[in-house]
Amino acid sequence: MGDIGVWDGPREPPRHPPPTRELPLVETGPGRRPRREAMRIAAAWALVVPAVAWLAVRASGVGAGTWIETAIVLTPFVALGSVVVLGVVAALRVRPAVLAAAATCIGYGAVMAPLFAPGPHPSYPPRGPELRVMTVNVQFGWADAQQVVSLVRERDVDVLGVQELTPAFDAALRTAGLEDLLPYGEVEAADGPEGTGLYSRYRVRHADDGITGRHRSPTGLVDVPGAPPVAVSVVHPTPPVGGTGRAEWRATFASFPRPGDPLGGDPVGADVAGPGGDDAVRLLIGDFNATVDQPTLRDLIADGYVDAAGAVGRGWVMTWRLNVAPPLAIDHVLVDEKTAVRDVSAHGVAGSDHRAVVATLRLPAD
Repeated sequence: MGDIGVWDGPREPPRHPPPTRELPLVETGPGRRPRREAMRIAAAWALVVPAVAWLAVRASGVGAGTWIETAIVLTPFVALGSVVVLGVVAALRVRPAVLAAAATCIGYGAVMAPLFAPGPHPSYPPRGPELRVMTVNVQFGWADAQQVVSLVRERDVDVLGVQELTPAFDAALRTAGLEDLLPYGEVEAADGPEGTGLYSRYRVRHADDGITGRHRSPTGLVDVPGAPPVAVSVVHPTPPVGGTGRAEWRATFASFPRPGDPLGGDPVGADVAGPGGDDAVRLLIGDFNATVDQPTLRDLIADGYVDAAGAVGRGWVMTWRLNVAPPLAIDHVLVDEKTAVRDVSAHGVAGSDHRAVVATLRLPAD
């Protein structure tokens, strides 16, 4: 008989390893780090470059007369944003971008400093009388006339300029007692935004100013005791919105009288100013629809004017706001370089989107 084996039970089938599933490759290590680094650097510079470009435009005045000049009024808010940019870029740890962001913040600081630092002042302090002037845009005559007159009385205002002065609002001012305080003036009231008025405590003589534009811009020669003739122009250029609006706005600025310009007048009549020049004091007051960030206003100031608010370190005080629009400092008192500024304040007026601006000035002696 053959060999008989010993049965040890059923055999297990052969085992095979489970099929493997291919997984997608994931970059790790050195391959992924350069991509993250590039994204971090790009994000940092994407924040810094616009802030630098805006600063360059503001400092150089590029874009005067274009939509760029209209947009540049937002510079104070971009300056604040540059600080946020510096913080974000620092968190991204991109050293060259951090240095650029820090330099940009310093640049904005230099641009904004004149709004907070008092100056300039006349080389020789004037020794003439004080003159308190006030300007207010009454928004189509919707403002509270009684409040305007109360401000004139409380602040002891000598000269008042009113923009968007309607015949009805002029009558309301007189009813509220303005004529008892400021009995003289040059009033050119009109319906809508075009009317403008100059009211004065002192005698006013009419003077031709040559100012162009749709909105009225009366000029009067105010006889302030103890001072040279004071030529006051109440101005209100149209807003620089749209191509036509910007062109008209710049044309009005170009027509503004400069310190030292002769005073024109009709030789007929007792209340008319004759030719004048260097001896006259020049004041421009009103709603300029412009901030000092715009080169058109800066060029006007460079021709011999001083922004009263900036002279006392209050150029940052905003004077206008409409609905959700950012507040802007577009109402100004501009004085010539012979006149000192003692104080500037802004006051809310019910019914108007503008604040009244009151400036206390020291005039040269006669």
